[in-house]
Amino acid sequence: MNTTHNSPSPEAVHKSFCKSVLQMLDKQQEYFRTRDPKVLGESKKMERNVRNYIDTVLNPTLF
Repeated sequence: MNTTHNSPSPEAVHKSFCKSVLQMLDKQQEYFRTRDPKVLGESKKMERNVRNYIDTVLNPTLF
């Protein structure tokens, strides 16, 4: 059985996900402080990425 692979460890994935969520929350807070439309767009993009990741984890596909 070959145990070498290029996929990240579960811990690395978890840490990366948590960083993404924190960045998204920071961007949302920045938007509410500034009401800058550019910041809102960035915040929405980050939120879509987080939601897509969560959806992938909760509803995996085989192919």
